[in-house]
Amino acid sequence: MRVRPFFLVTGLLAAVAPAGAQQFSAEELEVWQAVEECQQYFAEEDEAALDACTHEDFTGWLYGEDVPRTKASNQLSTRLQWEQLDTYGYDLRPLQIRVIDNVAIVHYYWTWIYVDQDGLTTTESGRWTDILVNDQGRWAWIADHGGPTPG
Repeated sequence: MRVRPFFLVTGLLAAVAPAGAQQFSAEELEVWQAVEECQQYFAEEDEAALDACTHEDFTGWLYGEDVPRTKASNQLSTRLQWEQLDTYGYDLRPLQIRVIDNVAIVHYYWTWIYVDQDGLTTTESGRWTDILVNDQGRWAWIADHGGPTPG
């Protein structure tokens, strides 16, 4: 598997955020760093590290799914995805981050380039919302929602 993050935000968020996006505080940047780190674990197919990014009470709902996922069903879905697709590259663009006490809400755009088992390269883009909780000093996904958008 090859992973080529073709654009990783590493602290210059204000410069790369779309027009109208907020300027990020130090705490918001810390949350965004956690999101980037965990997305990198997904791209690298690092199951143990990705598991540590996901709170035990996680629930998530992708566009088109009939019901929300639990942590266990999300892990199964991720493993199946890894068996069928290889990440070639991805791009994350933060739009808005809100931190309220120990909860963070993160809205962003994403683009993912992957190769399937037949060698077909596909590019998908979409909107995503992550909700993270700071549990014992570490930001972890507790909920998410989003998916590909037509285009």
